[in-house]
Amino acid sequence: MLGKLKSKYRSMPVQVRASLWSLICGVLQRGITVIVTPVFTRLMSTSEYGEYTAFSSWLDVLGIFLTLRLYWGVFMQGLVRYDDDKDQYTSALIGLVTTLECVGFAIYMPFRAYWNSLTGLSTRLTVCIFVVSWASALFGFWQTRQRIVYRYRALVGLTVTMAVCQPLAGILAVLAFPDAKVEARVLSMALVQLMCFGWLFFWYWRKGKRLYVRKHWGHALRFNIPLVPHYLSQALLSTSDRIMIRNMVSSAAAGIYGLSYSLSFLMNILNQALLNTLNPWIYQQIKAKNYANLARISYIALSGVAIANLFIVALAPEAISLFAPEEYLEGIWLVPPLAGTVVVTFLYSLFADFEFYYERTTLVMWASMVGALINIGCNWLFIPRFGYQIAAWTTLLGYTCYVSMHYVFMRKVQREEMGGVRVYDIRIIVLILAGFGCAAATLTLLYPLPVVRYALCAAAIAVGIWKRNQIVGLLKQLRKPREGA
Repeated sequence: MLGKLKSKYRSMPVQVRASLWSLICGVLQRGITVIVTPVFTRLMSTSEYGEYTAFSSWLDVLGIFLTLRLYWGVFMQGLVRYDDDKDQYTSALIGLVTTLECVGFAIYMPFRAYWNSLTGLSTRLTVCIFVVSWASALFGFWQTRQRIVYRYRALVGLTVTMAVCQPLAGILAVLAFPDAKVEARVLSMALVQLMCFGWLFFWYWRKGKRLYVRKHWGHALRFNIPLVPHYLSQALLSTSDRIMIRNMVSSAAAGIYGLSYSLSFLMNILNQALLNTLNPWIYQQIKAKNYANLARISYIALSGVAIANLFIVALAPEAISLFAPEEYLEGIWLVPPLAGTVVVTFLYSLFADFEFYYERTTLVMWASMVGALINIGCNWLFIPRFGYQIAAWTTLLGYTCYVSMHYVFMRKVQREEMGGVRVYDIRIIVLILAGFGCAAATLTLLYPLPVVRYALCAAAIAVGIWKRNQIVGLLKQLRKPREGA
């Protein structure tokens, strides 16, 4: 059996093996994060955990300005555009990111008291944002270079090393410095990332020879600066609630909310794995004008995501108890709306893929900005009146508006580019979401009755086993068009 699997693995094209290991790396990274969460929630108080959550949120937001996310799409496009000069292009973009970091640092240091009062972070924590965002960008450049030549062994090795060393160093640092746990954890993270990725700066500088190339800098800036509002809106949509809870309520409330948010968004692993298969298939179905099949599979995929997230809702009390001490238990009531956010977010790709296929990316930016503004505005209005728990519902509202705009824009694209064809029946989508909402509400009411919840989960698993052949058949149907492409 083992020999057969080994033979089948070796017969796979290198592209398939690279994709497989990329997925394994992602699961390992998130899996290790999940495993160490109970350790940190017990080593740190709710207030300290909230401080770390705030740091992570500001890292996401400020990292956009400090790196412009130059290691994302523009870098891949540039590697194709400057195929004969990849090393110089890489070193030039690393030089640009380093320059942006230095300019940001020069703006921060003379006025650090003002910036610290704005973010609520200490100077040490803010300096760590510069270090971590720079080191992460270096890894992003290297990771993309490895992927385009399918060097998955090196990628897996460094990724796993980082995934293990960072939380281990964090645990040791928190134990060693009990009076400064937040700074100890953050500083250990910055040090590990600097040690793991810092050498890449000198490596690519030596290979590319130049850190400044005018045409490369110009190309990257022209491409990415218009995308900054989109990147920033996405970051604010996903992080503003934790920042605002910390500033408007307390660090302890931010810690409780942050844990519930992390647990609820565990199912994003399923979302991403499913979308890695679904997205290319959707493009192929759009190209082939096979809209009926596209809609049918999309409805089934959405239903599967909804059912998977119902398990998170059903087991929220046990999950919170497992991952954190008793003071976090009030977070169980935040899980249902946050799990609903994960389900709604899945619809984003089903709608936005039409915008990307027909290169209508400006529409994507507007949807992100409106969603973020609604989320921030509702948090500002309602958190002081109803407490930090309302942020779970404003997050759901913000993402619902975000996805609703993508539906409107999708219909606009379909009218202008596809002859007005209506791919999805919105009534079916609303029915699936309403079914999820009713089921989640019922499970929430059953929190005092664990035996009933366990029985329902067992029944759902039994049905899944009973219908396994149909499920496998649907997955095979998704794979066939890809293999024939």
